Parts: sequence; C-alpha cells; structure tokens
Amino acid sequence: MEKEPQSNYYDEYEIDLREYILLLWDNKFFIVGLTVLAVLISYIYTTNFVESKYQNSLTVQLANTEGLYSETEAMNELLKSDELITPALENNNLNAGEIYNINTEIVSRLELTEQGMQGAVYGGIISLTAESSDREKLYRALNAVVEEFEKRSNNYFDEILAEKQKDLSTIKAEIDNLNQEIEKTNQILNNLEDVSIDRAFIIANINDKLNTLSKTKREYLSDYRKLKREINDHREFRVLNSPSKSANKIAPNTKLNVAIAAVLALMLSVFIVFFKEFMKEE
Repeated sequence: MEKEPQSNYYDEYEIDLREYILLLWDNKFFIVGLTVLAVLISYIYTTNFVESKYQNSLTVQLANTEGLYSETEAMNELLKSDELITPALENNNLNAGEIYNINTEIVSRLELTEQGMQGAVYGGIISLTAESSDREKLYRALNAVVEEFEKRSNNYFDEILAEKQKDLSTIKAEIDNLNQEIEKTNQILNNLEDVSIDRAFIIANINDKLNTLSKTKREYLSDYRKLKREINDHREFRVLNSPSKSANKIAPNTKLNVAIAAVLALMLSVFIVFFKEFMKEE
C-alpha cells in the first residue's frame, strides 16, 4: 500500500521532465535565435563601441652609489609621482590624463652585504606599469618617463662623482706632502751620526714624528683606495627591460563578453519559455 504513492510520484516526475524537454525542443528556434542574437550584439558592441585599454611596462635598475636617486624606496614612489611624470609627458607633447593606473613595484628586495642579506636600500630594481587607451601614446609616455628620470639621476651623480674626484685629488696631494715630510725626516735621522744624550732626545722626537706621519699616511691611503673604489665601481641608472611597442590589450575582453552574453541569453530564453507556458496553464 505504501509503495504505490511513491511509484506515482516517480511516474509524475518522469512525465513532467519529459514535458519540459519537449517544451524546450518545441521552442528551440526561439532559444537558439535569442542566444545567437545576444552573441552578435555583444560582439558588435564590444568591438566597435567599447574603448580599448592597453597595458605596458618597463624595468629599471637604480644607480648603485649611495645617494638620493639610488634609494630604492624613495625612487619607487618618485617614478609614479606627478613630480616626475607630468613634466616628462609635457616635454614630449603628451597629456598626463591619457595615461592612468601607473604603478611601480620593487623587484629586488634583498642584496648580499657584509652583514648578510639586507633590503636593497640602494641600487634596487623597479618595475613600472601603466595603462592607456592609445597604444602608441602609452609607449611614448613610458619612454619619456624613463628618459626624464635617467637625466635627473645622471646629473645628480655627475655632481657627486665630481666632488669625489676633487676629494681624491686633495687626498693625493696630502699623501704627496706626507711622503715629502717622511723623506725629510729620514734624511734628518741619517745625518745624526753621533749619539749623545741631547741627540738621543732629538732622535726620539723625530721617530715619534715619523711614526705619526706614517700612521697619517696609512689613513689617507685607506681613504684614497676606498674613494677610488667607489668612483670606479659606480654604475649609472639603466633600463633592464624597455617598454614594448606592441602593448598588451587588457580590455575589452571580447571572448569573455560574448560568453557571458550567450549564457545570459540562454537562461533568459529558457525562462521566457517556461513563463509563457505557466501563463497558459493559469
């Protein structure tokens, strides 16, 4: 007695499901037509009326000498600031408003130093990304920004290197003077042949002076070598990856828009079919 209602339930379910399938099959042209129409409208609208957006990027490495334009964190902010971008674009007849979503990212976070792995305080690698609706202008804009930054960086470090070169010449002159003083002191010691109490005191004083001169010379030589190494090891700002002339198109995504339109149209058409059938039954 209890199995019959359950059997009837499944029978009704099978009948209803068959009716639904037949209903959809009877309206197949409407469903397919509406879906195809939505796909065509979406494709035409996306390709002809939606503004295209392009993305391009570059990667640069800051100068390695200690200074303002080699500070990684500070320059990461400067590269995307209006202070740099606005004059760079204006000097190249570009409108700053046409370039947007400008972002920078520090690529190199660690460097090996005498103290171990530390943050890349100086000479870090930075990537810059920007978007625009014009591929050519975006390419020109990124080149303009990097050229403006390179000019400022090189001018800044040219002054620093010039000052270091002056300091190097000054230290070299001091070392030459010390060499002359040491040579004169050695000559005085060599001329003191007879050793007496008075001369022994003089010789001791001269030896002390000679030791002082030699110590000072060693310190100057250490500073000279360090400064010379800093000048020779200087690496200027450089572009590691230039912006590409064929920027990536990031919008609109035609395939995605068409797929979404097809799914929505299919769901809408099925809903309309069932709604019409429901209204008939009512």
